[in-house]
Amino acid sequence: MAMYPYLSVTYKVILVAVLVVYILVEIIRLSLAIVGNLGEKIPAISGFWILSLVLQLPIVLFLLLNPAIIPVPTEMVVLAIHLIFLIIEIITGFLAMKMISTQQIKLFKMLIEESEK
Repeated sequence: MAMYPYLSVTYKVILVAVLVVYILVEIIRLSLAIVGNLGEKIPAISGFWILSLVLQLPIVLFLLLNPAIIPVPTEMVVLAIHLIFLIIEIITGFLAMKMISTQQIKLFKMLIEESEK
């Protein structure tokens, strides 16, 4: 952001809009992850996963790889670390969603078998 005054007006508007969306999506995404993990709720975890994959990943890639924004080196390092964590979150979120869904399918089958007896 130290190079913000040197950007064109178009990129200033785009950058402000992207950063506002980035912050809002991050808050919603992390709250969905907490609710989904603690409550083992598949809809919340899938919402976290979709927000990560569809919104957060492109925003981070835009901020990291767009040379017209003129990012400072510290910003590049922080965004690269954030990108690594985001990729790990996407992979582990998918695996967690898969494990929780198989567990809930087993519980549902057990409930059906018990109710038939």
